[in-house]
Amino acid sequence: MMIDFVSVSEGLVELYKGDEFVAAYRNPFMIADCIMKNGGPASVIRCSSAWHFAHENGFDSQKELDLIWDEVCKLL
Repeated sequence: MMIDFVSVSEGLVELYKGDEFVAAYRNPFMIADCIMKNGGPASVIRCSSAWHFAHENGFDSQKELDLIWDEVCKLL
């Protein structure tokens, strides 16, 4: 099984395999490394509704989260 779901909480990106929580990080390199060590990214990665409210979930702005995720995608 691969990482197929992401969420955010307390300024961290949470990674899931199905319903199983895997890890939570803020650093794009650690997020990408964790994804690869857990089977890589699924062809479709869904996100929680919290993803669209990054500022309310510990990030300075939605742009900050978007930049982190863009960096993760480049690393994969």
